[in-house]
Amino acid sequence: MRQEKLEETLGYALSRSYRKYFQLLRKELSHYDLTPPQFGLLVSLREKDGLSQVKLGNILEVDRTTLTGILDRLEKNNFIMRKADPLDRRSKLIYLTERGRDCQEKVIPAAQEINRIFSEKLSPQELEQMLLLLKKVGN
Repeated sequence: MRQEKLEETLGYALSRSYRKYFQLLRKELSHYDLTPPQFGLLVSLREKDGLSQVKLGNILEVDRTTLTGILDRLEKNNFIMRKADPLDRRSKLIYLTERGRDCQEKVIPAAQEINRIFSEKLSPQELEQMLLLLKKVGN
């Protein structure tokens, strides 16, 4: 087997691309008092409000401690609220607040612009193929 240079490995290419994307997104989201993980959580709630902490953790693929920190900061900044689950008193359901919904009207177009900037070097077919391949290796 041929010894690859670090720059030629899949892991390096993925890591470098992720860091660049994350930096662009973090800079844009900072204008709204959000981090990329917080934004991901808000988008998950936009798609289905009232999820349990466990379901959110599974969707975002983060551990309980990390999720609690994200939720605490979002709740402190009035983006979300926690309510007791009527079917399980031990569980909390997470809902967007009015501020959380309003913020998304501005933030989602900004995130879409970051996606556009980040992928502008690719043709639509290349982008579709790249997404397909990344999903394939990520599952």
